[in-house]
Amino acid sequence: MAVKSLKMMLLLSLIVPVWAVAQESGSGASTTQYKIAVVDRKEVFDNYEKQKREWAELESEKKQLQDQIDSLSNTITADKDRLESQASSMSEEQQQQLRDKIESDYRKYQTEFKRLQGEIDSKSRKFFARMMEDIDAAVNQIGANENYHLIFEADSKSPTSVLYYSETIDITSRVIARLNGQSQ
Repeated sequence: MAVKSLKMMLLLSLIVPVWAVAQESGSGASTTQYKIAVVDRKEVFDNYEKQKREWAELESEKKQLQDQIDSLSNTITADKDRLESQASSMSEEQQQQLRDKIESDYRKYQTEFKRLQGEIDSKSRKFFARMMEDIDAAVNQIGANENYHLIFEADSKSPTSVLYYSETIDITSRVIARLNGQSQ
């Protein structure tokens, strides 16, 4: 509960200056009402049906790739066990051939492991990027369609706090004009 109170105090500390600047820039009219909201993108992500479906597909792909790695590992382990248990009944040449095969399979295992891990990592990054793009697009659509002025991220662990803002509260050009006017 204390974290939510802290978040609200932080949000208010951000909102009041924006409200004051908007009041200054107005025609001196009494009060302007602003529509402000918060969104917990983690909660949205966790409950997004498309995310659940695509995550299940990605997990299935990861399992198939892991099965390939496990198969190579099992082959190496079986060959090592065979070399240990049957070395006395093998010729030196047969033992060397089996050692060479084990070494070759191990190099192949290492190469495949790195390749497949890279593939899994790449697919995971693309998955998360797509899901966040979908979520941010939905936030922006709601912000514009429902006339919000600000939409903040509700998750305190998020790297950013503002997800959407209306251009009506953007004072960037005024700040630039003031700075440029002062520097002359």
